Amino acid sequence: MQTDKLVTAYFNHYRLMKTSSDFFWAWEDVQYLVERDPVQAWSVIVELINAAPSWEAIAFVAAGPLEDIISKRGKFIIEKLEQALPQNKRLQYAIAGVWLEEEDEFFTKLETLKNSYNLDKINPLNGEAWSDDNLLPG
Repeated sequence: MQTDKLVTAYFNHYRLMKTSSDFFWAWEDVQYLVERDPVQAWSVIVELINAAPSWEAIAFVAAGPLEDIISKRGKFIIEKLEQALPQNKRLQYAIAGVWLEEEDEFFTKLETLKNSYNLDKINPLNGEAWSDDNLLPG
């Protein structure tokens, strides 16, 4: 499947999930990638974050596939995060919404990354957003 179609369907699922399961397949496809293909999953997750129509949608991705892939494929993903974070403010915002258990192998590394970008004080899941709306798609 083409990434742009998956991204569109994923956000249709996000928007309609309380009233329709028509796009649930997109959520399942992303979760499948997280489980089976971390390289492709990372690419799709970054596309989701970059295409998210709102701060809340970024938080939805953060608390879902981004959190899952960090927990399951941490070593690979932490390296990708370290490379991508300096250039991607939306990704910085997204990792503020990733919460791992303290027992998780990658908890300390993730918290260190959050602290290095002053993200430890942002809570996207409580509706906090950066004031820079220029980071949202037009």
